[in-house]
Amino acid sequence: MGVKKRSPTKTIEATPHPEKEHTLIKPYKKEVIDITGYKSASNINARTEFRKFTEATSNGPYIHIHTHPSEAPHLNFWDKLDLYFQGVGKKEIEKWKNITALPSGADMGQLIITDDERTMDIAVRNPKTGEVLGYNVLRKTKKTPKWGTARAYIQKHFFKGVMNLINYNLLGLGKRSEELSKDKIKYHKEVLKAVKSGNYQRANEALEIFADKYSLQHRMVPAQNYKVMETKGTFVNKGLEQTVSVFIGIGGLLISLLFLSSNFTGFAIANLTQRTSNIIGMILFIVSLIVLFFIMKRRKN
Repeated sequence: MGVKKRSPTKTIEATPHPEKEHTLIKPYKKEVIDITGYKSASNINARTEFRKFTEATSNGPYIHIHTHPSEAPHLNFWDKLDLYFQGVGKKEIEKWKNITALPSGADMGQLIITDDERTMDIAVRNPKTGEVLGYNVLRKTKKTPKWGTARAYIQKHFFKGVMNLINYNLLGLGKRSEELSKDKIKYHKEVLKAVKSGNYQRANEALEIFADKYSLQHRMVPAQNYKVMETKGTFVNKGLEQTVSVFIGIGGLLISLLFLSSNFTGFAIANLTQRTSNIIGMILFIVSLIVLFFIMKRRKN
């Protein structure tokens, strides 16, 4: 019997320094690998240990996972300076927690130009406890344009593939690079405007436009006991919502048994006939089972 693989969430939550952004790789049919360069990683920028990245991506297509903090991060001088030149001030940083699950323009650009990166998962993580609240999953489709940077492509067309990597990652020359650069900047500006105005729907609309142009699929996947926030940009604790749902389900079962028990005890409920009592009891029983089924299914997912 094989050893059970550890889930991506368990792997992420086990990593140290939850206040820092982490980057991880999940090769297909293998466990998640932490490739974070901890010495250079900051609270707003994930850094990659090159050797680990090379080893983790050596077999071709993979899923790229990186974390975003669920709260406004504590920034050092250089982080503040970096954000300042992006037009992000102190007030915007505090508001950013409302859309922390959304990708940055740089995230989107890296996903597009890296052919082997088939999926990008943004894990929203509590910077104090390390708990994962949920994921924003962005997945490429068959219609997503190829950029000639895949490992398989480079093996067949070495010189051209290497030049593509250098150009798209460093130089940014050519019509395609220029167009992608404009799209990234436009997306970033729209997100920034959304944060400044408090109209977070604007940020989601900008993501939709970008995703539609490059044929990406995306969806928010909350962890157990969490739900997608109304801004559709992060996750919040369900609080009493799930407890109430369980209470309703179990309560419904107990009440249904009360109606059905009249068959055996002869106890009459509100002068109902035995037939009516049976019907009400069965309806409550079935509805309660359905409610509990969906609660358990959601918890499992």
